[in-house]
Amino acid sequence: VEEIIDDFASLTGNIITAFDSLSDYNINEKSPYPELELSGGTTYKLMFGTTDAQGSYRYVMVSGQEDTIFRVFEVYASKIMLTRGLLVKLNALDFSDGYNASYFKIVKKGEVILEASGTFVPAASEDGKDTVTWKVNSPIKIDGNDEINTLISSLKDISLDALVTDQCSDLSEYGLDTPLIEYYLIFSDIEGNTEVKSLKIGNKTADTAYYYCIMDDKSNAVYTIDASLISADISTVTYIDKNPFYEMYDQLKTVDITFEGETHEMKFVFNSGEGDSAENSEEISEERYFNGQFVRNDEYDADYNSPEDKFNHLLAALYAIEISDIEPIAPETKPSKILLHLPN
Repeated sequence: VEEIIDDFASLTGNIITAFDSLSDYNINEKSPYPELELSGGTTYKLMFGTTDAQGSYRYVMVSGQEDTIFRVFEVYASKIMLTRGLLVKLNALDFSDGYNASYFKIVKKGEVILEASGTFVPAASEDGKDTVTWKVNSPIKIDGNDEINTLISSLKDISLDALVTDQCSDLSEYGLDTPLIEYYLIFSDIEGNTEVKSLKIGNKTADTAYYYCIMDDKSNAVYTIDASLISADISTVTYIDKNPFYEMYDQLKTVDITFEGETHEMKFVFNSGEGDSAENSEEISEERYFNGQFVRNDEYDADYNSPEDKFNHLLAALYAIEISDIEPIAPETKPSKILLHLPN
């Protein structure tokens, strides 16, 4: 803004006083104009007309001096003939220092893709980094992963491209009545103060290079945002802990597996070593039982086909389980289930 005022005040050009009509220079009541008001009340209004045949100069008139036309360099006149988008701050999501994300929601075409609450975890050392851990509440209840922090960081860095209109009366014109994607964020500081922001993405522009968007529910200003910065391919599983079984085996007591109506028990028994020496006292023996039967450590053949190997393969298979999709409706048939029991 200060640069524009300086350009406004320093604009100079050749004077034309002998002319028949302002319309010859396309200057009229509909001409674009900037207006500068000084603190003392004096107002200056520049009315821009057309350029000369070469496009090197533009004809300008100052209100109150209708008997004079100024012929100014187009390169200087264009610095003042600005769109509103160049005068507003174009940070999509701008939060104060000391605030950390505490709530995040993504809605795609009216469907909640993710709703999660975050807990700030300060760095454990000077060399460490602060972070936020997440609990997903919808559409399922499960731990979130660090992809949520990655997405929020990318959203904070997004810049808007331009202001389309600051007085939108019909959001459907831009596909913002039912947005393609909606982001809702709450940031909090250590004292419990909060800042709330939202960003809604609508249709693409005619050249498909940008999306129309709107910030905050209270605003009716429509902007454009670079389409390459927004991914419409959003899935809940991207942001959740996809491994439901992750306890270390030495922290397990039993694992009950119910499969096709029949329950099987994998039991772990860890016995501390006995003896006077410190070395012996640190030894721990492992015993494993499947359905109450002791699992022997016999090597049946070179293919590791012993009972203990089969037990380990089954345990490893549990670690390999990964959520790949989330069905919106529970299946009619009763699913198999795994119950983990940890020592007290």
